[in-house]
Amino acid sequence: MKKYHCILFIFFAVSGYAQKKTDYGKVKEENKFDCAIHAQGDSALYGVVNICDSKNELEIRLTGIYMPHGNSELIILTFDNQKWDVKKYTYTRQVPASKLEYTSFKTDAENASINKYLFNNLFDTLKQNNIFLLPGQGELPVTRSIHDGALYTLTFKAGNRFRSYSFDNPESYQQEYANIPEFKEYATIVHALKKLFN
Repeated sequence: MKKYHCILFIFFAVSGYAQKKTDYGKVKEENKFDCAIHAQGDSALYGVVNICDSKNELEIRLTGIYMPHGNSELIILTFDNQKWDVKKYTYTRQVPASKLEYTSFKTDAENASINKYLFNNLFDTLKQNNIFLLPGQGELPVTRSIHDGALYTLTFKAGNRFRSYSFDNPESYQQEYANIPEFKEYATIVHALKKLFN
């Protein structure tokens, strides 16, 4: 009987060690994260669960609104139980009726290691570009505004920490404000998430 307990102890100890915690790096969280705002936005328009109710260990949501027509998209990257997933929702404003479309990223069903490599590289790129630390564009020293183009909101859940920030036209601002590194980081994050569906 003692031998049996010893084997069980070793099994659970090894299993617990194998499921190591995800390394987010430094994370800036929002002390008073407003769940109601996201219920009105992502949940209402795209029909997805409020990020505050998400059961995923990690969830990153990038919402883009494209002016002047007002079409929009939502990309949701998730990680839970050692599995990555990413989906895209596209909302097109049309007459007489608007249209909502859904796309799931096509993973390599025969080669799990390729999928893991792809998503781990993506996550490394996002972290290297300070996805969990970036300020909203309103906090940056910008004197000129670009009104047409792409408006983005990035919202994340990292463990039990939540935050949301907004920025727009990062590539255009990157050219004009080369001395502000945040615009390059915004642009790289957008490109890294969108290229999964190109």
